[in-house]
Amino acid sequence: MYNRLARSGYILAVCVLFGAPATFADGLVQTLTKPLKVYLLAGQSNMQGKGKLSTLPYMAKYPACRDLYNKIVDETGTPRVHDGVSIVYFTKGDTKRGVFRPLVVTNGLLSVGFGAQVGPELAFGITMGEHTDEPILLIKTAWGGKSLYRSFRPPSAGARPVELTDTEWGERVATWKAEGVYDQEIAALKLRMKDKNYGTYYHLMIGLIRDALSDPAKYCAAYNPKLGYEIGGFIWFQGFNDGRAPYPANNGGDKDHTEYSRLLSCFIRDVRKDLNAPEMPFVIGVIGIGGEDHHDPLRPAMAAPADMPEFKGNVAAVETARFWDNDLSEAANAAKTWERLLLEPGYDWEEGEVLNGAAAFKTGWVPIGKPGPDERQWRYHTFELDPKTHPAVNTDDGDPASLLGAVPDELKGWADPGFDDSAWQAGPAPVGKGKWRSRSGTVPNRSEWGEKTRLLMRTTFEVDDLDYSAYRLIVLARNENAVYLNGRQIRHETSVSKQPLYVAVNMQEEHAKLLRAGSNVLAVYATQGDRPFCAVDAFIDGINEEGQVRRDQLREEIYPAKYEGAHEGIGDGGYHYMGSVKIYSRIGEALANALIGMQAAAGRQGER
Repeated sequence: MYNRLARSGYILAVCVLFGAPATFADGLVQTLTKPLKVYLLAGQSNMQGKGKLSTLPYMAKYPACRDLYNKIVDETGTPRVHDGVSIVYFTKGDTKRGVFRPLVVTNGLLSVGFGAQVGPELAFGITMGEHTDEPILLIKTAWGGKSLYRSFRPPSAGARPVELTDTEWGERVATWKAEGVYDQEIAALKLRMKDKNYGTYYHLMIGLIRDALSDPAKYCAAYNPKLGYEIGGFIWFQGFNDGRAPYPANNGGDKDHTEYSRLLSCFIRDVRKDLNAPEMPFVIGVIGIGGEDHHDPLRPAMAAPADMPEFKGNVAAVETARFWDNDLSEAANAAKTWERLLLEPGYDWEEGEVLNGAAAFKTGWVPIGKPGPDERQWRYHTFELDPKTHPAVNTDDGDPASLLGAVPDELKGWADPGFDDSAWQAGPAPVGKGKWRSRSGTVPNRSEWGEKTRLLMRTTFEVDDLDYSAYRLIVLARNENAVYLNGRQIRHETSVSKQPLYVAVNMQEEHAKLLRAGSNVLAVYATQGDRPFCAVDAFIDGINEEGQVRRDQLREEIYPAKYEGAHEGIGDGGYHYMGSVKIYSRIGEALANALIGMQAAAGRQGER
């Protein structure tokens, strides 16, 4: 049966075009004389599928996955095309943050590429294709970041409760503003939390499925309109956002997701009604992020409808936590810790405190110069640009980023070592405005920026040792910034960071040569951008032979060599099953087997 799936589409095309008699490949000819079998797949980002093709070879290392792996790729490792299974994938076609996104439709014969690269649809389609002689069409509809509580809320569930009263909303906004959340983010949160519309993606999903079923030939060449189609089942794989939805807390402190069970029961009934398929088998992929050792109170609520007498025999739940890869998880967490330790040097990984970049971490990198970054005094000055001389400041003409570095005439040469900054304000870094939090904790501004939107800051430090093999520039600046060392620009960053973090940038050799024994001047030009909060700091660190030994020892402790191979199997975040084709494929296979099991049970009952 599997050979039918992986063959070339040539014979099928000849048969369709020239009406060839049934003298070859009986199984293939049968597909032209049987109704089209349609399977519906829906959900959020994990149904979209975030498996990266680069993780596929890792799957072959596991004997339990070898057979499935060989069905996905051929002997050369090239992804197979499965000519017995067609697929159409719908996404977008919606409005996000007030902007309409055109519908994206991807269709063809089943292979990789119908998710980000690979999702559960691939192994699901392969497994169902092996099980049946009918031609198959998979219809997948999926959108990331959607909940059953709101986005997929079914019609019979009723309107969702309003989560916040006007008074509660005002208190929430006040808290956010105190934490430095800017107005655009608050507007997006308000839209998400106060908008009383619900079920948008339920109706979009149903409309797209109906449209595809109105003309299956658009998406499946093997469809015979005289024979029609049968809906063989519905696969639901979703849940992450409902773990964050405002369900009430129970006595134990966990969220009480009983309401999710009710919503999913309504969803099953409504889908069957709206698609005129009252007995359609329904499979629930129970969210399994974190594996079986991870406590997730949503899981039993997701699985609960399968145990309801009403759905006995035609609703099944598949626990996907059993496919979580602990080796991958450990490697991903270790890599994340190591990367953060190296790239976010304002974060003390051991104490969990922000140290303003002054700590000589155990990574072997140490701040260069005296006084250290924590004790340095900065001279700083804020200003505005005159729109008459710099018209791009207040217009859409030109590129505002080109203004990064522009200063009034009286400030020319401000970054040079000999510039007189004695009239500027003085204080320690960070220099900034407002209160804000980074991913690594609360970071205080130790000097106030003021009201104007552009900042110049300079500090002097003494260097008596240049015996380092490499140097890095450490910068804290959420908005556009440029950094100068002894009058030469060594960084020009116009992109805007999502997080206000200290980041490490390896210094080019030509820039490292600007460091000199004795006095050095580090200078920063920064803009406020459109945010009411900001902070700026910078320093240079270096690593010598002794530091490299310490770094290697720490790396082995945090991210040992045993994880190197496992890391090849990681393609995305943990909430996307680490972007592992291995995990997504095993989930897809299990979803198909659950459906096959229901079909077999129904057949046995029909024989009695």
